[in-house]
Amino acid sequence: YQRRVHGDYVRIVVTSANLTEGDYYSILQNFWIQDFPIASTSNEIDTTEIAKSFRSELYKFLSVLPLNTTFLDKYDFSSVQVELVSTVPGSHSRNSYGYGRLEHLIRKHKTDDYEKLSKAPIYQQVSSLGALNTDWWKEYTNSLGQQVKVIFPSNDTVHSFPESLQGRGVICCGRKYYASPTFPKKILHHFINIDPYNKCTYLSHTKIICQMIQLQNLHTYFGWMMVGSHNLSAASLGRQLKKGNMQTRNYELSVFFPPRLICVPPGKDVNFPIPFSIPPPIYQEEDVPYLTDF
Repeated sequence: YQRRVHGDYVRIVVTSANLTEGDYYSILQNFWIQDFPIASTSNEIDTTEIAKSFRSELYKFLSVLPLNTTFLDKYDFSSVQVELVSTVPGSHSRNSYGYGRLEHLIRKHKTDDYEKLSKAPIYQQVSSLGALNTDWWKEYTNSLGQQVKVIFPSNDTVHSFPESLQGRGVICCGRKYYASPTFPKKILHHFINIDPYNKCTYLSHTKIICQMIQLQNLHTYFGWMMVGSHNLSAASLGRQLKKGNMQTRNYELSVFFPPRLICVPPGKDVNFPIPFSIPPPIYQEEDVPYLTDF
């Protein structure tokens, strides 16, 4: 999360990047950026329900850091079209943070068109895999109600990107985690770079979860997406405790684009630019993810 106050507007940025020089010059990142104006009157502040939700979640996240949120009171978020998904360390109600919050938002924004997605897989591309095990994986995928295909670069893929030598340091899958007999190896799929802007051939530090289908009209898509800082781990996305609470350990922030129809003119890209190919090929027996020693 970053913010910039400039004259009569505030700029809010949610990104996958860390605040280090290498993250901006040696590896791809995702950014959500929007400017919000000062409201002329108090009646013009947050005139939509999604704007009220955005402010509430932003204040909740910032207050935990802790940061003073009063400077934001005068800005109008009425133009926002995304929801926030955050994670902070602690034990929380299920719908508050992490995958519980994502599950809640998917249900909240369901429309009649959502049934079109009922058989579509969820694609989750990440730059870091935590200490995954089959029990947590079942818990997580059950919450989303759909098969999840995890996209992560193989060892061969990482070494095929010489431009990203420095960027390899933020691609993480612990060797000891992967060697565990309970690590769900069959969920892994190849990261194939298709930079939508054709500007570089770098590795990606992006974190993207999406579910999207192409309708019978070949230029119309329907789906949802979450982009930000959430990697694939119980620390980042949460683990269910007894009595329905969730435990999280990290600080994370992502934005959720609710399900909607996306019309794409012939010859143009989907206006959700993603840096990887879908559907991705599954890992074969000889493939291994890029492994690191912590």
